Amino acid sequence: MKVFKMGLVGLLLTLTACPGIGQLLRMYGYTELRPPSTFFAPGTMVWVKSSNPFTAGIICTQGTSLGPNFVPMQSPTADAQLTKMSSGSFELDAQYMDIVKGDVAFAAIKSITAQIQNPVLYNLNDVDVMDNLSNRDPVCAQAIADRRAAGYKVTMISSAIMGDALYTVTYKTDANLDVEAKLAMLQNLALELKITEATLTQDTIQGKNLFWGIMDDKYLASLGDQNAVAPAPTPPSNATGNRIIPADVTPTLVYTADAP
Repeated sequence: MKVFKMGLVGLLLTLTACPGIGQLLRMYGYTELRPPSTFFAPGTMVWVKSSNPFTAGIICTQGTSLGPNFVPMQSPTADAQLTKMSSGSFELDAQYMDIVKGDVAFAAIKSITAQIQNPVLYNLNDVDVMDNLSNRDPVCAQAIADRRAAGYKVTMISSAIMGDALYTVTYKTDANLDVEAKLAMLQNLALELKITEATLTQDTIQGKNLFWGIMDDKYLASLGDQNAVAPAPTPPSNATGNRIIPADVTPTLVYTADAP
């Protein structure tokens, strides 16, 4: 299993891509990912260790959990929610702007706004999981068993909101930058926003197919797992029902992914 170490751990705690979107995500029961991520697709197996700070990480991705050809259902009932989420732009929160302003590389930036575009809601159900368990990679199955044996809580991402991210930068009036300098600055900013494949203009950064909010289901995680019947650690007090990752937290995320 490969581990991808993400820089600027503090950024994961302080970056709010869109405060307004975050509020809407929590309203509909989703846990906000800060910043939005290409990881955590429905079917991803996740471990949870700490509730303060709330720490979670990937055991194995959707492809090794439910097979490389698995595609989750797109929800037909999410139009109203998703329209609200994509209806406006929101400024990055003050804490993150303090980080940006404190870096001389971004001294010319006055403000940054963000917008979710083309949002889609994906869901899993019991049959999806049961029909695709035979496609689970044996290494994934062993990694799940090892995490349980080590006392970790294990859950599965059951629903996720995916969309493109559009960040728009406003420069200070006294900034004297040509187009090439602006593009270089935004390339560095894209890396800070964890967008590895960004499309840039002189004042925008776009990232494709990012997950903004997730729900989990520990019952779905237990399907097909004989070890899951063993007593599990008590979930955090603010988790409800089959969820281990509550909507009202912003997890510190430890990014891990399967070996190819």
